Amino acid sequence: MDESVLNNTLRKKINYALRTGDPLPSIHSDRGDYRQRVQQPPLIIRPGSSKRRTRTDIVNSGAYEREKFVPDHSKEDREVLKARLQNIMADGREPLRKPVKKQLPKSHEKPQMNKFDEIIQEIKDRQEWLEEMESLGEGHKHREVINLQIQAKLRELEKLKPSNQDFKLA
Repeated sequence: MDESVLNNTLRKKINYALRTGDPLPSIHSDRGDYRQRVQQPPLIIRPGSSKRRTRTDIVNSGAYEREKFVPDHSKEDREVLKARLQNIMADGREPLRKPVKKQLPKSHEKPQMNKFDEIIQEIKDRQEWLEEMESLGEGHKHREVINLQIQAKLRELEKLKPSNQDFKLA
């Protein structure tokens, strides 16, 4: 009788495992060990398993969460886009775009004069700094470098110098 009870409980466990998708229970030959069995920690069910998932598992996995809608803001003006699409539908081709003329700066002399004055100011700043270093007794360290920089600035001035003016820098 004890054996039939064991077979019935084993049959019930097998049927339950088949319904839920759990692995089949192991059959123990030692019946005394079967009753004293220590409860094992629950198995971790990975998403790729063949076991049937409950609704709570599906909700917890994030399957019902929707991505927040982010509209695509095109940089093109909607009215211009509508007109372009109307032309495509009417003619079957895109309208030709008018070339945009680049605007040239009106006066070329002002930037040159600003650059000219800027270079003269840089030369003066370097000369003043060199004089300050010489008063501190450190002019010999920087004299060659500053003189080279001043000469480079003078060459830039020669390139910017208008051809109709003759002048000498002191």
